[in-house]
This record gives sequence, structure tokens and C-alpha cells, in this order.
Amino acid sequence: KAKKLDGLICDEEKLKQYEEIMKKKKNLNYMIDLNTIKKKKLVAMTTTGCSKYSTIIEQSKFEVVIIEEAAEVLEPHILALLTKNTKRLIMIGDHKQLKPKPYSYELCKNYNFDVSMFERLINNNIKYISLKYQRRMKPLFANFVRLIYGQDEYLDKGVEDREQVKGMDSDMFIVTHESQEKEKDGMKSKCNLYEAKYLVKLCEYLLKQGYQDSQITILTFYVGQVMTILSEIKNSLLLNDKNIK
Repeated sequence: KAKKLDGLICDEEKLKQYEEIMKKKKNLNYMIDLNTIKKKKLVAMTTTGCSKYSTIIEQSKFEVVIIEEAAEVLEPHILALLTKNTKRLIMIGDHKQLKPKPYSYELCKNYNFDVSMFERLINNNIKYISLKYQRRMKPLFANFVRLIYGQDEYLDKGVEDREQVKGMDSDMFIVTHESQEKEKDGMKSKCNLYEAKYLVKLCEYLLKQGYQDSQITILTFYVGQVMTILSEIKNSLLLNDKNIK
């Protein structure tokens, strides 16, 4: 027998055979994934991956679940990871700075979906441990973080004697200007040409002080600004022959 589907003649018998083959292929892939995961002592994946492989994870009988950046993970996503085999849940995160980002504003406003399980447990006085020492930033930068965590709860260790940036009066500058941002051509992402030019000139200056390009990192929030900065780098006489990433 044959039927017409959207202008095509479809053989029902061949269609059933195709569906049966695809079903067998899916089952085979499932068994391969299951056997691969079962052989591992430690398996890392995103919460989306955990949902995709939820049946496999449950059959693998993992007893410990570790959630990194737990303050940014939606509570339902964490609940979906827990199985009858879970004996210990370890959550690592920062509830004072980061929050989950639900796609629906209504879920945030009416149901507090922007509060993670991590933050909710802390708010309900569940015992937790906070890191006290930071070994990354100079005190000048860490002072901004102490506005969040407090002077006595966020201490510096091993960073006090780091050398000052060459050719600079200070390790930190806050630049004020009146140049307006705009949307990048063909994109909705924002960019600011003045800031891009300023940063590239600053990089050129630092390279002249003896730093390597691998020692300099530019951080920006917008894809449009990334493209604008890269464009200015290509126009730079000092930077255009370097492998800038």
C-alpha cells in the first residue's frame, strides 16, 4: 500500500521498516552511552545533558552529585538530577552575586524562579561553608568585592606584594567619557567605538612597556563590542601582525 503525503507517494511498508531501523539505532546508541558511562567513576555534563541522559544516570546509580555554579542553576534543574540513588548533594556557588535567569518574567515575579535551591537553602539557615581567603586579586581590586562580603569575611592572602603595572601611576583606572554607544551594524548588540579605540591604544602602550600580548586580556559584555575591538586591533600598526585571540 502507498499513501500520499504532502505531494509524495509513501510506501507504508518501507515507512514501517524505516521507523523500526531508527528505533533499533536509538536503542543501540542508548546501550553504547550506558556502557560508556557505567565504566566511569566521574562523569561531568551540563544540567541539560543530565536531563537528556536522566534514565542512564539513574541506572548508573551515582551516589554523589556535585553542582558547580549552583547559585545560577534553576531549582527544577537540580531536582531533576536527583535520583533514588543520590546520597550526597554538593553545591558550589555564590548566592550573593549570581542568580538563575528564567526565560519568563512572570516565573520570576510570581514564583521566585530566580532564587536557586542553593540560595533558598542558605536563606533557610541550612549550614554551609564560605571561602574566606582570596589569592587572586590585589587588595585594591578586592576592596570592591569586600563591599559585598564584608571586611572580615573576605581576606587577602599572598597578593599584597605583587608588582605594580609598568608605566602606570595606579593599577586601576576608571575612565569617564560622553561618547554614546550604538547598535553594531546588522546586530542588536551594543558597541562603543571610543572605548574600543581607547582600549587598543592602551594595549599598544602596555606592549611598549615590555609586556607580551599573551599577558593582556580585554573583557567586554557585548558581542558587538568584541567585533568592534577586533576591528580596531586589525587597524593597529602594532597589533595587526600578532596572533590576537
